[in-house]
Amino acid sequence: MKVPFYLGFFAVWICVSYAQDSTVQKDPVPASLTPPKLELSQPALVIKSKKTTSLKQMLAAVREKQGKSQDPLPLDRDWIGEVREVNGEFTRLRLEMGQIRKGKIYLISIDPAGEMEVESPLLVEKIPGDDEIKKCRTLEALEAFFGKGHKGFEEWHGPNGTLGSKLWVCVAQNGRGGLDYIRVIADIFYAEEEVAHLSEVNVNEISRGSLRQSNPASEIEKMIYSSTKDELFLRIE
Repeated sequence: MKVPFYLGFFAVWICVSYAQDSTVQKDPVPASLTPPKLELSQPALVIKSKKTTSLKQMLAAVREKQGKSQDPLPLDRDWIGEVREVNGEFTRLRLEMGQIRKGKIYLISIDPAGEMEVESPLLVEKIPGDDEIKKCRTLEALEAFFGKGHKGFEEWHGPNGTLGSKLWVCVAQNGRGGLDYIRVIADIFYAEEEVAHLSEVNVNEISRGSLRQSNPASEIEKMIYSSTKDELFLRIE
């Protein structure tokens, strides 16, 4: 049986198209270098003006006790850098918005679609060393360093108590013009008969990084450290 010539032509066209597509690198940044998404339920971000802020401005507002809660504002200069994960790999991070929440300063990383927060490190006075963190055996001790943090996975109830987890993401000025970054995950165990009182805390993950201010004119930085700020400005109401 003869095959119609146009079917053969169609098959060749598919093969050529596939070969061309396979040679194009659609994502210049390896997946391992993209910031990990944290499961935080955040509303969609809406930018209402082209007003910007900076870490310096937010610090001044808090010092002058004018640091009332405000909508997130784009930073005039983003913070970019690398975070070393617990498996030894590095992820790239860009913090491109700032917000004051109840007198505390947060720097915000946005998902590639510019729709919501990926993570929002809290600015703290200093970040302790790993040994000092791992010595913490109470929730209160960790919160003294890093604030209230975020709930992790759902609490699991067992015959001997309740197991849960918490996550802290913070940054601190390092005195060299940059920011030190830390992400801490800890398991929390409560005795069944006294759920309101902490029984044990175990820090099981500590990731650290260093951030510097970006160069707004650098297109290479925008490509390497994914930026969504232009897309956000296009959605001004």
